[in-house]
Amino acid sequence: MALPKPSPLAIDPETGHVRLGDHPAAITPAMSIGALREHFASWVSGGRDIGNGYEWVSLSHVRLADRPAGMSLCFFEGRLTMLTLGVTLPDDEEEEGWPTEGTSLRHVAFLKRALERLLGRSMTNGSVQFGWGGGVGELRSQGVHGVGGGALRAGGARELMR
Repeated sequence: MALPKPSPLAIDPETGHVRLGDHPAAITPAMSIGALREHFASWVSGGRDIGNGYEWVSLSHVRLADRPAGMSLCFFEGRLTMLTLGVTLPDDEEEEGWPTEGTSLRHVAFLKRALERLLGRSMTNGSVQFGWGGGVGELRSQGVHGVGGGALRAGGARELMR
């Protein structure tokens, strides 16, 4: 399968649908894992079945605000409940294979700005809410990683962010 060219990510603030470039299919709240694998096979770069109803799928070849990015999508009982975004910045630094705290803080700042532009709302308190869920830009204490993404709610799907 041919790899897609890096595709800019767009989020519709009204619906929560995520688009990759001009690809006709959208990632939607409560999407099934089968539909994701079928419609976004070119972007799938890995995954992990946790074995307790949760499964993660990773997508690569994505761009966020013109920077290389990746997405991890969390499914519970086969339905999308959350996606997280990661980004690569030119000044990234690592220690022993992990981002430094300074790199993580720059990632959080970048992700907040990018999500504010995509969602058309301020994230001064670190999050923004919509009927379909919300966007979050935060520093995760587990390994000190900057994370941006969204909690998606639809039809009783669990909200995992916060």
